[in-house]
Amino acid sequence: MRRFKSSSIPSTVLKGAPDFSSIYVISKGKVSSVQNASCPAPYTSPLLEHIQNINSKHIHPPTSPSKRTMNLRDRTSFKPRSLCDEPVRMMWKRR
Repeated sequence: MRRFKSSSIPSTVLKGAPDFSSIYVISKGKVSSVQNASCPAPYTSPLLEHIQNINSKHIHPPTSPSKRTMNLRDRTSFKPRSLCDEPVRMMWKRR
């Protein structure tokens, strides 16, 4: 009978990570594996509309909204900084 190795946690994390995130696997105080981001983070979530529809069905707005409450539409959205455009400086590398 042959047993297969169960997948390690680092390989599972590397496989499941989104393309826009850089993954550094550190083992025993040393970097053992690196996967750099291959694309910038999405400006808005593709699931945002779906989440808003679910929330609007389950949550009823208060009868008298406070001044501090803002809808998602009223909020100013900022474009996230892209790490793909900037070089990553690794502190553990020697020059």
